Amino acid sequence: PPGRRRVPFPVRLLFERCGGGVGSLQDISWAPYLPQAVLENGWFGKPPSSSEEVLARREVVVAGRVWALSQDQQGCRLVQRALAVAQSDGEREAVVAELRSHVKEAVRSPHANFVVQKSIELVRPSVVQFVIDEIMQAGPVACARHKYGCRIVQRLVQHCPPEQVSDLVEALLSDFLLVAPHQYGNYVVQHLLEHAPEDWRLRLRQLIEQHFLRLCADAHGCAILRAALTVGCFEDRRRLSGLLLAQPALLSSMKCKRHGEEALRRLRQVLEEEQADEASDA
Repeated sequence: PPGRRRVPFPVRLLFERCGGGVGSLQDISWAPYLPQAVLENGWFGKPPSSSEEVLARREVVVAGRVWALSQDQQGCRLVQRALAVAQSDGEREAVVAELRSHVKEAVRSPHANFVVQKSIELVRPSVVQFVIDEIMQAGPVACARHKYGCRIVQRLVQHCPPEQVSDLVEALLSDFLLVAPHQYGNYVVQHLLEHAPEDWRLRLRQLIEQHFLRLCADAHGCAILRAALTVGCFEDRRRLSGLLLAQPALLSSMKCKRHGEEALRRLRQVLEEEQADEASDA
């Protein structure tokens, strides 16, 4: 029928013989598309007869194999799709539960990290407490400095209540200079500036002002300065701009750094806002 994925007859035959599971088809290049098609359309040539059968088929596709599927490109998409089309919180939580004890590996996986991120976005915060616990055991700073782990930390900050991620954020703030000027850690700091509660943002700005000389000298540190000059109240941005203007030599060196020119452009915008504000008062 139109809209359904065309699959050779031997593929259908193999799929039916393995009872809808994917274990015996793992080494076949096109096999990952089969479970995806089941999620979207049901059996090829044999549509589901009831909503209960649809749910049962989805469970057969990923049940007991969430972590194994999460580790490759097609499989991780399948698991994310299963989370998205789940009909109940219980069904989603059953999928997420299979990620327990695998978070440290997922942090380093180019595929599984997307499954963890999707889990954080779609289930109740309390359900992903194990993700926070395992990151704390593995080392939150190391996770924030990892190419894929930084994404998971950002999703936790964005979707979990402050009291749940307080230990995680405190650990990152305590090692500010290990995280902020880092190639990937700077994204976590920028995310905190945008999404963290006001008290954490205040502490973060204090750290930025305290270490602005160090940040100016680093390309990724300049990205932090750019973000700090973009978000937040005008008084905070004006105070930081004053510190930067007092270091003309550093401003000149920032022009040659990645993100430095953009930070200087944001600085000019703050100065223009200040001039406009003074003109309106006059």
